[in-house]
Amino acid sequence: MKHGVFSHTTADYRCTQCGHVKSNVFPNASIFFFSLAVFTSIPTSLIASLGPWRLPWYYFAGAVVGELLLLFLAGIVCSLLFIFIYPEPKCCPNCRASIFLAGRHFAASKKPHRTDFILIVIFLALNVVVWIKVLGNPP
Repeated sequence: MKHGVFSHTTADYRCTQCGHVKSNVFPNASIFFFSLAVFTSIPTSLIASLGPWRLPWYYFAGAVVGELLLLFLAGIVCSLLFIFIYPEPKCCPNCRASIFLAGRHFAASKKPHRTDFILIVIFLALNVVVWIKVLGNPP
């Protein structure tokens, strides 16, 4: 397995007659997403320590945990969205024969897949919602 910043689960579907292969790619937790959660927790902890809350510096760990939970929630939303965007194929697009799940495997990649971008957008949108709620109700 080659090393990469991104990690994906790939589901391969194969036609029983012509051998056509269709692959659905879904993002996994990877180094990139963990670093994204850490970097997005920096503004949160700065506002919490310098803003009206005046929290101590070690609340940064709580901000990181909060961002990881938000990333987990974004993954759940993304998974529910992918049910409708990338459904399981029922028949081959070439010959209309039946198609079967040939297997799922993990694949590391140095480049992001479009599903990674969808997950990032959902994560950032959830961050905006949280920031509007937090800054709209200061203590």
